[in-house]
Amino acid sequence: MGNFGEVVSSEHLRQRHGYKMPVFKLRYAENFLMPTRGEDIVCFELSEERRVTAVCIGEAKTLSAYRTSAVKEAHDRLASAFHPFPVSLSLIVNILYERGEDQLADEIEEIIAKLPLQAFPCKNWIFIITGDEAENPFGSVEEKDQVVQNLSCVDVYLPDLQALVDEMFGSPLTR
Repeated sequence: MGNFGEVVSSEHLRQRHGYKMPVFKLRYAENFLMPTRGEDIVCFELSEERRVTAVCIGEAKTLSAYRTSAVKEAHDRLASAFHPFPVSLSLIVNILYERGEDQLADEIEEIIAKLPLQAFPCKNWIFIITGDEAENPFGSVEEKDQVVQNLSCVDVYLPDLQALVDEMFGSPLTR
């Protein structure tokens, strides 16, 4: 279920908002049955000159039934992601160097150095994908004393979510 949420959320950010994702973390997962280390989604806003102008971090929760605790957990994860910097950025830098994309890797390393000083623009996203409808899915975030900066939230309701995920990620060998 978690992989489904990361894929849908990543594509939303890429296709609807124009973020660039030079490394898809799921392609580098050590075990697809276990969550990958670090943040669910890391992508970037790029200028026309292809320079990074903002870092975007996202947390995706895919749930058969909505849970307020999952929303709180996603928010708390984002709140701690920039102390000192998102864990996934190091992974992305290493992969970019391995692929010979040294310029972008160098740029992200510079950003990593700036993030603890809060000297670089950051955007945060929470995605909740559920098999049932929640009346106010992000009410628990709105009630917090301190909400992460530049936060956007997306709630997606998909009836028969489990059947959809099973169909998409089920092994063709089991059919």
